[in-house]
Amino acid sequence: MRRHNFKELKVWQKGVELATEVYALTSDFPDAERFGLTAQMRRAAVSVPSNIAEGAGRNTDKSFQQFISVALGSLNELETQLVIADRLGLCINRAAHHRIIDHTEQLGKMLNQLMKRLHTHSSNTVSDTETSYMLSYSYPDIVPLSLQVQAIYEGTSSLSMKQSHPYSHDNRR
Repeated sequence: MRRHNFKELKVWQKGVELATEVYALTSDFPDAERFGLTAQMRRAAVSVPSNIAEGAGRNTDKSFQQFISVALGSLNELETQLVIADRLGLCINRAAHHRIIDHTEQLGKMLNQLMKRLHTHSSNTVSDTETSYMLSYSYPDIVPLSLQVQAIYEGTSSLSMKQSHPYSHDNRR
């Protein structure tokens, strides 16, 4: 069982940044859209980092994957709403609109990378007996998943952070 510290995940940080920018962009929308597109866009934007945080608190990578999938769905919903808002002429601040579009693209890539990493890791899981056996020995040089995920977003190799033990259950890097 594993819990991730969501505040350390760059993908969560990027999601919070995106939600903040969406709030700023939609504050310029007409009052008539307060309960329409404005509310929809804000809800979708807030859903992205919220699902990342909730998934990070779950006990398994497979569960975390499910929440990342929901976050991706919310991100796609937001992208669609940004297109609609633009076509309706609601996006007065063009620079902010383009910046948000760029952030949704970057965040989508980050979420997909995280999804792949979690999928690879969850498909390489071992039984509870094997885990107990492995944990009964101290391998300080095995890189925990949280460092591997962090390395993905920092553009470094988790191997450069620590060398993987040759008998670890996931040394296919």
